[in-house]
Amino acid sequence: MRLGKMVSMCLRHNLPLASVVAALNSLDEVYVTDLLFAVKKFLSEHIEDGTVITNMVCLVCGSTNIVFQSGCFVCLDCGFSGCG
Repeated sequence: MRLGKMVSMCLRHNLPLASVVAALNSLDEVYVTDLLFAVKKFLSEHIEDGTVITNMVCLVCGSTNIVFQSGCFVCLDCGFSGCG
């Protein structure tokens, strides 16, 4: 419930969607059946392709050159995608 309030406050105060999704992505134990996963997916679909993600590091190569593409995080250096 607290996470729902946090997301609501972030959106109400016009935080960029990419920042909200990156914060949600950093949480542990978010499962596909959770409402939080559905909210993250919904918000991700409304972020423009090519939006640069700051403060995020690629899990494979350690690069910070990460963008959104089709609702997923994609590393431009190694091609790793957060969606699989």
